[in-house]
Amino acid sequence: MLVGAAAVMGVPAAVARATVNMAPGMAIVIADHECSLGFFASNASNDNLAVTAGHCADRPDQIVRTEDGIRIGTVVLWKPDQTLPNGKIDDLSERGFTVIDLDDARSVNPFFATVGTVSEGDAVTLAGTTSGIARGRVTSAGASLLAADIKQQPGDSGGPWYTSGPTLVGIASSGDKLASGRYDAQAQPIRDIVHHIRNSGSKWGRGFKVWSVR
Repeated sequence: MLVGAAAVMGVPAAVARATVNMAPGMAIVIADHECSLGFFASNASNDNLAVTAGHCADRPDQIVRTEDGIRIGTVVLWKPDQTLPNGKIDDLSERGFTVIDLDDARSVNPFFATVGTVSEGDAVTLAGTTSGIARGRVTSAGASLLAADIKQQPGDSGGPWYTSGPTLVGIASSGDKLASGRYDAQAQPIRDIVHHIRNSGSKWGRGFKVWSVR
């Protein structure tokens, strides 16, 4: 059985706003969920946005903070991950998303040069709060779900999967250790995420695009 890769933790005391150097893979806290930031984006209104996994929030209007309690934004658009009755996520669950309106984008590092796809056997890298940088090979590549032999842990949810370039290919959603002892991690493909956000019917999704360094 697969589990979501978010961690649950106590929310740190609020502190005064400060400039934060933001980058994909950094730790973010939404209510009692500790996750990883996936990527930055913009839309037709030129809003400065960030995206993480669907199970990293509970509703729109929640405040997003760093692990040190510094506020960096607010959830403005949210679609929950589809979960089983026990609250877990399996490989058939439809993934959602969490879109964050950033308070201050002056210190954002977009990191990615472009977005793309992967095929079975391709090398892929995860950047996550818990695992740091983890590498593996793609074991399955579908239109709505990717899988790789990466050790993906609680807290890594929402963190980017990418290839050389660097090319963004998805964001982390769940992971498990199989009976064989090998690890099996899942991610939502970036093109699937962008499609669902653009077609959400919200002003936040109009003209939505990944923010790249080019």
